[in-house]
Amino acid sequence: VQDQDQLVPLVEKIYLKLAKRYKVYKRQYNISIVLGISFYPGQAKDAQQLYEFASQALDKAKGLSWPIEFYDDGSKNDLSGYTLIQSLRQALDNDEFKLVFQPVIDLKQPRTVYMEALLRWKNPDMHNYSIERTIHLAEKNQLIQPLTNWIVSTACELISRLNISDMVVGINLSMVDLHDHYLPGRISKCLNRYKIKPGRLMIEITESQIMQDPDEVAEILSHLGMMGLPLSIDDFGTGQASLTYLKKLPVEKLKIDQSFIRDMLHNADDKLIVKATIELAHTLDLEVTAEGVESAEVERLLRELNCDHAQGYYISRPLEADQIPAWYQQYSSTVRKISLN
Repeated sequence: VQDQDQLVPLVEKIYLKLAKRYKVYKRQYNISIVLGISFYPGQAKDAQQLYEFASQALDKAKGLSWPIEFYDDGSKNDLSGYTLIQSLRQALDNDEFKLVFQPVIDLKQPRTVYMEALLRWKNPDMHNYSIERTIHLAEKNQLIQPLTNWIVSTACELISRLNISDMVVGINLSMVDLHDHYLPGRISKCLNRYKIKPGRLMIEITESQIMQDPDEVAEILSHLGMMGLPLSIDDFGTGQASLTYLKKLPVEKLKIDQSFIRDMLHNADDKLIVKATIELAHTLDLEVTAEGVESAEVERLLRELNCDHAQGYYISRPLEADQIPAWYQQYSSTVRKISLN
């Protein structure tokens, strides 16, 4: 590794490899990983100092409840959480965020189910900062409400401006959002401002968020559901929620975590889990999306398993807003030609 810019994606890749499920004597275990990182040369003068700086970064990561933290030496290339907080405040004030949109397609008929809105930095100097880390720090520093308000408003404005009749946009809510009893009212006002039907804005939350505070989350979700917003559970299979519990919520869809989808061609256990999840979800009238579809073989297997929807780089990378109309036109035409052949 020659510089910090190269290290960030490498570290996150290592983290994702380590922080996953492990099977020991037929039992599944989730491993939590915390990483503290410093540099030699550039920060530390020797091996002992390198270890000390990395340990300080590790302690800070634990304090922030964040899995990865870099040692802050005060330089302009600092990658610390504190610098990121300041950058986050400036970004909200200066319109330095944007949304990109990754399609979710129907595996049973030629249509795009919805576009998942994903947050990105506009500023190229910030591209190495993980969005997950950004959102986590926003939650910790009372910045998540203005960020969520911006995401909701931007998504609604796009739906109104593009005026594609069957276009639905999905947005992700944070754990703090799910404790905000004023959020449904703000979403309702935004829908009214842009004259959008509630069914065109989907809410996505993760399984782990639900299980952190199930009663509180259920109350907010029930309110959003009564407003007519479709609800989807993301990253299903990584937490402790059962499908029968989820059925008590006003949820229409669930998305199987990509860790199961990615390896199911070569892992019989993952394939069995995906198959069983799809079958049980269907008995509960839930539609199933598979995320992390990266090959034609995986897509074909999902069709064989009767999965409803799919999302992943094989289908499409995230699109800029101005690419969406072409996607709808091109995808419909391509699928129509394939079905005719």
